[in-house]
Amino acid sequence: MSDSTEPTGGPKGARLDRLSPALRSTIEELRATRDRLRVQAHLAKLDLQEQWEQLQPRVDKLERELETRGQQVGEALEQTANQLRDELVSLWSRVRGDT
Repeated sequence: MSDSTEPTGGPKGARLDRLSPALRSTIEELRATRDRLRVQAHLAKLDLQEQWEQLQPRVDKLERELETRGQQVGEALEQTANQLRDELVSLWSRVRGDT
């Protein structure tokens, strides 16, 4: 995990403080799940690796949009964050063998 993705303390963490508690929680959960996946991705089957490679750029794009737009985050971006979080959680469940 790079310093720039820390949920607290780093530049991006400071930006999270300006977001609603619900969105901040979603982003923190998204980041934590992303980081767990990053660690486990090399152990995953090829199809899981491909899914991970498709999701990772979307997470990065969402974070860039949050940096750019800050507190002006609209409902669409919040929905995108929730959808990405759900997809990452689903992929994490597959990595753990829950499904």
